[in-house]
Amino acid sequence: MPYGTGPCKDITICPPTTYCGNLRVATFAGGQVISDMAMKSCVVPQQCIVGSYNVGKIKKVINSKCCMKDDCNNGTVEASTGVPNGKECHTCIGSDCSSKLKCEGEEDRCLIAKLDVDGEKMTGKGCASKSICTMKMRDQMEQGLADMTCCEGYLCNSTGEVNRNSITIMVLSIACFLFLH
Repeated sequence: MPYGTGPCKDITICPPTTYCGNLRVATFAGGQVISDMAMKSCVVPQQCIVGSYNVGKIKKVINSKCCMKDDCNNGTVEASTGVPNGKECHTCIGSDCSSKLKCEGEEDRCLIAKLDVDGEKMTGKGCASKSICTMKMRDQMEQGLADMTCCEGYLCNSTGEVNRNSITIMVLSIACFLFLH
C-alpha cells in the first residue's frame, strides 16, 4: 500500500519457499520525497534487497526486511537518502554530463543509463549500489531506467559510452586483422 494509507492488517500464509517481507520504495527529487510506498507480503529471496540509484535530481531507494517467523514483518522499514560515502560519479545537468555527484549510503558504483522521461529519451549518469548494477532489483525499480552500465572507480562514468564503443571497434579491428592475415 502507498505509505501512510493505513496499516497492513491482512494475514497471509506464505508458501514454504518464501519469506515474510517488508519492502519500502521511495523516490526523492531535490532531497524531498515525491513517492513513498510500503508493502508487506510473502516474498522470494531475490526480493530481499537494499539499494539505490541517484542521477542527480532523482534518487530511488529500496529497502527490505525479510524474515521466516510468523508475523515477523511488522513495523516499518526506513527508506532514507543516506549519508555521503566518499565516492563521486559524474551526473548530467541538461546535456552537460561533467558535473560531480556525491554518492550516498550503499552506492558504490557509477552508472550510465538511457532514461525514458515522459517519452523523451535521454542519458543519465550518477551513482548506484551493487544490487542495482547486478540487476537484482531491475523489476522493483522504475521501467524508465534501461540500457544501464555500471563501473567501479572514482568518476569512472565520464566517458562510459565512448569507452564501450572504443572497445568494440578495437575488438573488431583485431578480428579483421587476424582474419585477413
